[in-house]
Amino acid sequence: MIPRHAPPFSLHTLIATALFRRSLRGDEWEIACAEMLNVRHALLLPSARAGILLAIRAVKEPDTLVVGPAYVCNVVHEAMILSGASVRFVDCAADGFLMDAPPATIGRPWVHVLSDIYGLPCARAASLPEGTAPPSLRLWDMAMTVPQAGTFSHLGSGDAALLSFGLGKCLYAGWGGALLSNDTNLMDRIRDERNRLVVNDCAAARLRHGLSVLARTTAHTRCAYALGRMVADRRNARRQAGARKEATTASADAGRLDRLEREWTEPMTPLNRKLARENLRRSAESAMLRRRQAEQYRRRLEPLGIVRGIPPNALPQSHFPICVAATRRAGVRTFLQQHGVDTAMFFPFPSRLRRADYPNAATASTEVILLPLGELLRLNEADVVAKYVEQALLAVPTQETPSGAV
Repeated sequence: MIPRHAPPFSLHTLIATALFRRSLRGDEWEIACAEMLNVRHALLLPSARAGILLAIRAVKEPDTLVVGPAYVCNVVHEAMILSGASVRFVDCAADGFLMDAPPATIGRPWVHVLSDIYGLPCARAASLPEGTAPPSLRLWDMAMTVPQAGTFSHLGSGDAALLSFGLGKCLYAGWGGALLSNDTNLMDRIRDERNRLVVNDCAAARLRHGLSVLARTTAHTRCAYALGRMVADRRNARRQAGARKEATTASADAGRLDRLEREWTEPMTPLNRKLARENLRRSAESAMLRRRQAEQYRRRLEPLGIVRGIPPNALPQSHFPICVAATRRAGVRTFLQQHGVDTAMFFPFPSRLRRADYPNAATASTEVILLPLGELLRLNEADVVAKYVEQALLAVPTQETPSGAV
């Protein structure tokens, strides 16, 4: 079965990297990362979500407002809420998945969280309406992006960008994230917050992270993935009720940092840093491969009317999104799974929000199907997957929906 996402390295590469690549201390890794990506500063993090929390806390004033996307991974919302600041969510634009422009007037210190959903650049959201004062912090969540040296040329004073090395991300290295900035003062403040929150590395964490990377890399091989997917789906189904309960009570824990899980506080291990560095070294090659795969998808699927929200001059990098009517989505995904293609459907609509207030995000959360991209998808297989999508649309009955999607 073709995985919905997979580590950007093989089992052989993992073992070779672990055994033969030189390990860097955290500060050495940060210097190497900044040089590779042509930015002034890089900061290692437990996760991208931790970076959002730390960056907001570094600039937060008593009346700070944090503005971010309604349609995004739930942990982005959690980080915004945990910062203790007031939060406001913005619907995505009607023609896509990316956050629309922020409100025209805010009238108080504010932080702008921008997420490059599926690796698509959120340029529209970054353009402020006339009369809107610039934010004290503009935070680019690029967790679903494959970075290159020119990716961060837009970072100015008060700007920071986040990368993720966590599960399901293009740069998966088993754990962690990185924050990038050209603003020395801002980075110093975030570093201080990081040092106060993050715990020390330990042997138990190194062993746990190493075994986890090995298990996940093995599980995402073609021969093992179908069985692993079945086990994971059953486990996730048991956890779903508890996750919904946790999401609805997150606002009650705003500002509480004494109950955080390891993803917020546990640092990257030497193995995680080795893998992350190797991923960044190969990022140009990875970006080109994903671009070629996405071009194949778009050429084949755009005439079917199921490709939207992808600008003419940009392509997704983490997954390729298509949109089908909510009543057909489960059937299309089942058809694809039966033909050896696993798919995803990021992101569910947040239970803390009202669908009527964010209609575009609500629609996207029920219509999007994500097709695989990346190193373990052979280039000619993008056309094969697209062919199965065409067959699925013929096999799954059409029903009318208010959105008018295919």
